[in-house]
Amino acid sequence: MLYDDFAEEIANPTNRRNIASSWNYKEGDSIRISCFTNCNQAELMLNGKSSGKKQLADAAEKVITWDIYIIRESLL
Repeated sequence: MLYDDFAEEIANPTNRRNIASSWNYKEGDSIRISCFTNCNQAELMLNGKSSGKKQLADAAEKVITWDIYIIRESLL
């Protein structure tokens, strides 16, 4: 399950919003993808392409994030 707005979820966990059921982003919008892992690194794959590998040791508060932009109703 994917959730949007990690900071809001921490503040109020009852306001979780499942982005799979409410995907209404427009071209040019940006979203933040948050990854919770106990692995040393994580890689975000979108549409079969890598959006980069990131190290857990470099992540603020041990949450790896990517800022992704919507391009023609897909992610870039």
